[in-house]
Amino acid sequence: MASGVELIGVEDVLTNMERKLGDSKVRRVSNKALREVGQELEPEFKQAVSSYQDTGATVNAVVVSGVSRASGRAEIKLGFGKGFPSRWQLVHLNELGYDRNRNPRGFGVIRRFSNRLENQYPEKIATKLRAGFGGD
Repeated sequence: MASGVELIGVEDVLTNMERKLGDSKVRRVSNKALREVGQELEPEFKQAVSSYQDTGATVNAVVVSGVSRASGRAEIKLGFGKGFPSRWQLVHLNELGYDRNRNPRGFGVIRRFSNRLENQYPEKIATKLRAGFGGD
């Protein structure tokens, strides 16, 4: 699940830092910052999807991926693990509504969680990057 949050200008900053500090240092620090922020957000995401909770399987299925650079930039994903193949489908039904019940329990909780992160996420990443590079 992708939140759709995009940090504008961060790639330019990281490129300039790579020139000055070296690629491996920047990768190490940015990977660590992403992992730490992902781990910080996991309990909040679990809390958000707990409104779906019946047996607890949805909350237990929440995982934070490792850092991936497959898209050309470093990213992590917060979502549901592969050990729970149909869990995301059930969550989608509750998140978006469905014919039988237009407003199911938990309607829009992931969207609200994502909207809340729009301001928090860039600040958290910036703080972790500053700390990793020895700033403030």
